[in-house]
Amino acid sequence: MQEDVRYNRLLPYADQLDDEANEYLTKIKTNLGRAVAVQELRPGVVCWSSELARYIRLYGRRFTKEDHIQFVKLFYQLITIPDSEPQLIDNWGSLLLILLKKKKLLSRSDLTLPWRPLYHTVKECLFGKYKKVYLKYISKQVEDRLISVIKATRTYFPASSTAEMLEEWRPYLCPFDMSMVEKVGLLCAFLPTKVMPDEDNATFKLWFDEFMGLWDDCQNNVQWEENWMSLFSRLARDRIGYIDWTPHIPKIFTRILRSFGLPVNGRDNRRPLAFIRSKASYDMKDMVTIIVALLGGGSIAQHHLTVLLGALEPFYHPSYSGIWSRKLHQFLTLLPAAFVARLHNERYRKSSWVPEVPQQACLSDEDITVFVKSMEHVVFMAMANKASSMAAATTVKNLALLKPDLVIPQLIERMYMAFETLTEPHQLSAMLHSLAFVSRVMLNREKFPDGANHALPLLKLVLPGIDPNDFFKSVSVFTFISTFTSLIPLVDCSSAPNSRQDLTDADQQLCFATAQFEEFIVLLLDRCFALVTNSSLEQAAQTDRQTETRHASHEQLMGTGLASTLQSVFCQCSPALFQVALERLVKFATSNVFETEIAGRMCSHICRSAVKAYPDLALKAFIPRCHSRIKMLTSDPETWDAEHADKELLWFLQLMMEVVRCPGSALLVYESQLTDILQWCVNLRCKDASKRAAQLLQSIVQFLVGVYPVEWRSLPVEFSLPIDEHLYLQDWAAVCDWDSLKAMWYTPLESHVAFAQRLLSRFVVPEIEKLHKCAVAEHDTPMEKEKLHQSLRLVHFALCGAAPILRHIKSEVAAGLPETLASHEKTSLVYSTLMPADVALDERLSRESLANLMHSLLGGKS
Repeated sequence: MQEDVRYNRLLPYADQLDDEANEYLTKIKTNLGRAVAVQELRPGVVCWSSELARYIRLYGRRFTKEDHIQFVKLFYQLITIPDSEPQLIDNWGSLLLILLKKKKLLSRSDLTLPWRPLYHTVKECLFGKYKKVYLKYISKQVEDRLISVIKATRTYFPASSTAEMLEEWRPYLCPFDMSMVEKVGLLCAFLPTKVMPDEDNATFKLWFDEFMGLWDDCQNNVQWEENWMSLFSRLARDRIGYIDWTPHIPKIFTRILRSFGLPVNGRDNRRPLAFIRSKASYDMKDMVTIIVALLGGGSIAQHHLTVLLGALEPFYHPSYSGIWSRKLHQFLTLLPAAFVARLHNERYRKSSWVPEVPQQACLSDEDITVFVKSMEHVVFMAMANKASSMAAATTVKNLALLKPDLVIPQLIERMYMAFETLTEPHQLSAMLHSLAFVSRVMLNREKFPDGANHALPLLKLVLPGIDPNDFFKSVSVFTFISTFTSLIPLVDCSSAPNSRQDLTDADQQLCFATAQFEEFIVLLLDRCFALVTNSSLEQAAQTDRQTETRHASHEQLMGTGLASTLQSVFCQCSPALFQVALERLVKFATSNVFETEIAGRMCSHICRSAVKAYPDLALKAFIPRCHSRIKMLTSDPETWDAEHADKELLWFLQLMMEVVRCPGSALLVYESQLTDILQWCVNLRCKDASKRAAQLLQSIVQFLVGVYPVEWRSLPVEFSLPIDEHLYLQDWAAVCDWDSLKAMWYTPLESHVAFAQRLLSRFVVPEIEKLHKCAVAEHDTPMEKEKLHQSLRLVHFALCGAAPILRHIKSEVAAGLPETLASHEKTSLVYSTLMPADVALDERLSRESLANLMHSLLGGKS
């Protein structure tokens, strides 16, 4: 097989996927071949080509190399059919791009594609005579798709195609003829550059000197200049070490500098402001690609890059912005990323048919050091600019991957300085984002030994940044904490030096520091509780409507960040530390009453995060307390008919609605309490209360009968192991081994489905009976509007949760479909086999019965 989706083996039904995939692929090949044989483009080829795309999404390129080659040739021929519909070209082009995405799977010797049929299709669609006079419309999407197809297929054009293309288009290369724009574009798009070393004389060496001369001679900002840059950057990337670029390097960097359009003053400072601007708008990816490809192997390109960055550095200053700023930010982001990609390709790429870079042209450690040093000053200056701080953070991450010992110490030093300054508040947010981006490298004790010692001090220092009055700073702090805690097992290892003799002095110091985890968690929870207390819809309602909406939106986003951060903390906690956090959380949640829109939602989401980490411990703390409070609040008969329920009742229903979102095996223990709460609340007159009770029923049923992962830790290691058996320091920023990776899933058992059936029979079936009576009732005895809405709402929420076990509608193939020799049969997946075989729901809960009921209700009310 070519390439499977490697993650499929982690699915709970992985052992059945091979048979399913084989059956699916057989159907696709049979029906697609039959449709092509009888020339049935619609609906046969269209239908089964979409099925092939679906197959690749589900299983990857799970077919033999011979099948892969035949699929590529088939859709290439379909695209190049003369006078094809643009929509068909777009659909099949999209599938062809998927098939050719992984170049390593098919070599040039495996697959050869003729270039002329594609050229004729491109010529007809992009430059046809009917299109020029607007008699034929080709959408921009189809044009872009064709260009992408050219880029994907040119690797497989034969070596002789270069000479054929030059013979076809070289006569039009006249600088005084406008047709040169079109022909240069075609040459730059079609010419193959990813070739084998023995094909150099038949490919780029036929045109390199000539085209470079044209680029040198035309200095008047011609329209095709950006096409030359695209072609040369691609050639430099694909043929590193095979071309001597030294004579052309100064010219390339000069043109790159001109393309930024930067303002400068005259030497005597008396000339007016002028712009070094070129009409050529180079693509930023092409610019960084050619720069990175020219580095290494003793090239002078690094010197010119250092000079270029020195010229650009003043324009990254926060006070110096203009129309050039966007390009500068893109350049800052893409340049280190391209450098990292090239280094990975040279040192860690698996061998394939693509020629390797010659050893003498590869990047050395000295080249890496010089590159990082040349970018340091520019990056840290850009970090102070609000418009480029995120671009600078991405750049810092890539530089830290290259040389952590040069970048991270400066970053940590600036971080501590940011806590002390009062005049540059943006500096703290920028440093938080940057440290979050480099967290894995910083905490890796092999790559940067001193980084772990700064983790706990920094985590405690950022806590005052959780401020309800500063939305952006709070989000930055949440991002920082969640990123760091997801890489650190929050386990107290302070007793390790007493029981282990294999620890170094640095290990012992870090072990003693882990005793502060409990203090950090307590301080974090206190800050989060203060944030929840100060966030409420009533406070926002005091302002005008526009400000209220914006304020509520910010608080909702902050609540999402808060819940995500605490979920990371709870999941990484040891059971002992989680118990400390859980006690404070339960006391806070059950001793306060929150409105359910902002503060209540934030607090309930925090509780859901705790339940997700340790469901057994958390449910034991929450459900009995909520059960007793709801029982007391609903014991008064006046509550049943009250239009507006007590806020405390709404809050505890909101809390229950979130804490039951956990594995169904943990809910079975509390069946009686959950049933009692539903019995008390589903028929309350208050709309808000009954709605939350219906949502509670949906959550319970959904998590009883669904299939979902239940593992959230960063590593497959239990955090309850004794310290003398497992030292958790070695898991800081550790990368999980793919071969040992296992995913834990919840799959419903018979007892879980039986619990869901009992709930549906007790609370949903009676409501369905009421709706049946309403549908057949006489017009003089209608059902009350409020009661009808309540019944429909309960049925809707309950069935949304029970969807996995509802029987599907079985019917014949719809009439009126287009005639086709291909099969209309739909392939069923094995997901349904995870359900117990003897699920027997009430007939009134089938999809067909419910659909008929809804039609009856609509007919009765029309």
